[in-house]
Amino acid sequence: MPNKENAHPYKKYKGEDYYFLDSSKNLYFKSFRSGKYELIKDVDLGSLKLMTNFYSYDNKRVYHESRCLKQGYKTLRDYERYGYFKVDDVLYWYGKKLKSGFKCDLINISEHFFTDNDKLFVNGKIFDFDKDSFLLLNKFYAKDSSLVFHSDEVINSADANTFNVIKEDSGYSPEFLAKYSFLADDGYSSWACDKNSLYFCGKQFLSGIIDPLTTKVIRTHILIDKDYVFYHKKLVKGADPDSFECIVDLRKGVNKNRMKFFTSFFKDKNNIFYLYEDEVSEVRNEIIRCTSKNRGKYIEDMKTMVKKHRYYNLDLNDMEKMGVLLKE
Repeated sequence: MPNKENAHPYKKYKGEDYYFLDSSKNLYFKSFRSGKYELIKDVDLGSLKLMTNFYSYDNKRVYHESRCLKQGYKTLRDYERYGYFKVDDVLYWYGKKLKSGFKCDLINISEHFFTDNDKLFVNGKIFDFDKDSFLLLNKFYAKDSSLVFHSDEVINSADANTFNVIKEDSGYSPEFLAKYSFLADDGYSSWACDKNSLYFCGKQFLSGIIDPLTTKVIRTHILIDKDYVFYHKKLVKGADPDSFECIVDLRKGVNKNRMKFFTSFFKDKNNIFYLYEDEVSEVRNEIIRCTSKNRGKYIEDMKTMVKKHRYYNLDLNDMEKMGVLLKE
């Protein structure tokens, strides 16, 4: 028995993925939350204009998705990024009325940080802030003279005076990065610190255990301070923090945004260490020290993966050199 959706055929409206017409030329918005086709009532197809973030308007009405925001309007402003849209003197954020009597304009400071030269607007939230001391630290973190922000949250425990982002280190030697520059840091660090604590994605991390002011980050989740090496919250036993570095990091994927870590080798002045991360479940295991009993297997596994997947065309000679390092 055909379901209701199959019995009611929809065709894409002007090739758009979320707007559809039925056989009677009624316009629908296909909700990406429920998957249902929602009727856009009273729309005039002859004058309809589609905007960004699922805003649209015709000669009488303004819509967001299938909902009419306002009937009758004089001016419109589409900010195009991060969901902001202005109808006359009302500011919306992804269709939600954010502020009425909004006669000024929004200025994009960077990424999702906006201002009207009085308040700070972040992902649909409005904050008081000191615009003269406001400093964007990276794409996630910002601060003024008294507040520290991570995305649209204030980090209440953070000390604004000493708060800074920790740049993630790829963990490779300069010689290796010169040959494989795409493995360098991409500037999207989620790590930061102040005089009291380390932060990951705006939350305190290993507070009271790791020294925030001496911590460096390699490969996103490896933390090194003056005394210890951690992988996530697990101590890397036997690792020397002063000499710990990445030898090779093999990843699977066709571009940097889709890469999944697969296997990595590290070394310090005394030992070689191995990390395996499950390709399917992305379960992160601990970094373990290679011994005379297990290192041969790890080397062969690594070489097999390089040959099989041709990870970014890494030179097998580099892998062979690494294998020499692993010998007794």
